[in-house]
Amino acid sequence: MSGRLYVSNFGFEDELSGETISRTARAATMGLCGVWAPMLGPSDQIASWGVEDESGASGCWKSPRCGHGQLELVPWGWSPPMADLVEKVGSMQAIPDLDVVERVNRRVWAFERELELRMCPLGAGIVESIGELRSMVAKGHDGEGGWLVKSDLGGAGRGQRRIRGETVDRVVLDWVTAMLNRDGLVVIEPWLESIKEVGLQFEIESPGKVHRCGVTELLVTGTRGYRGSRLGNRLPGICPESVETLLAIVDPVVTEISRTGYVGPLGIDSMWYRAPSGELSWRPLQDINARYTMGRCALEWASHIPHEAGASVMVASWPIRESVDRRLADVESKTAGLFSASRFSPQGASLETESGLVLLVYDQSVEIDQLEDHVLQELERTD
Repeated sequence: MSGRLYVSNFGFEDELSGETISRTARAATMGLCGVWAPMLGPSDQIASWGVEDESGASGCWKSPRCGHGQLELVPWGWSPPMADLVEKVGSMQAIPDLDVVERVNRRVWAFERELELRMCPLGAGIVESIGELRSMVAKGHDGEGGWLVKSDLGGAGRGQRRIRGETVDRVVLDWVTAMLNRDGLVVIEPWLESIKEVGLQFEIESPGKVHRCGVTELLVTGTRGYRGSRLGNRLPGICPESVETLLAIVDPVVTEISRTGYVGPLGIDSMWYRAPSGELSWRPLQDINARYTMGRCALEWASHIPHEAGASVMVASWPIRESVDRRLADVESKTAGLFSASRFSPQGASLETESGLVLLVYDQSVEIDQLEDHVLQELERTD
């Protein structure tokens, strides 16, 4: 094979459930398709979404510009459409058992492991009917902030809904009903007071053989959607000893996953949180992703930045597309401690989206929160 074809099938969980990502969700994630940038070799390509010819009525991943059988497929996550694409491009590569991929990515699988570890948040549970949901919400829990309901299959942000108070509004009820009809259950958990979140990145090479790739700090929005990742020698607010304790908890679960027959990238999101009692604790298996993650791709930048520097990959919005790169160059030249600020997704000079990914490289002694916010605010200006 002469190269790799990276496929940004961010709706991979939808594909596993027999559905397709909505047009709205696809449009919202198109600016992220260049997430593969630090991994690209000279012969590699990123698949584009479109139609095969002018008469095409529905979208698909376009055929690559290469000879049949010359590319290895690297999808965001393995699913039936990706297995079909392997055949279409003529690749002879082996792919993971899709039944195993689906089973490990289901949230009930992670929930069961948390129960075994006795580290499941107090009040969390499996809900199989609207009646059960209403009853749990009405009873409440010890903390504040309400509840988070997660679909059994679904990515962060799209695959969850927050419930505030002791009643469930109609929008959430309709969504939960749809998820129950599709999967038979949802996972409900108390809204936790997050202190820090991290992404643990692994590569499973064969049964029992696992490579620990690294740890990134996971930055999330107010609704727990992805905001960015930090990498470097220092993760602010997280002591190395605490991370080692977390890895010791997670490693047996990773080994178990490796023995299911799954091979490929694995990301586990963990949360350092404050319980209602005031006690600080790890939630080790907040999410298990047997696929690529934004944190894993962000970690690939580590070999491109100075050893003593820190870096952040951030989701950014820009209402004025034409000025994005100019504004980044301007903020880079005027911000103390900021070594570089660049857009890497979407790729190319012509922008068709109003959001994407930027890479910030900086002196690790700066106030990182303030620096990140400053850069993003400059891009969001409308003047």
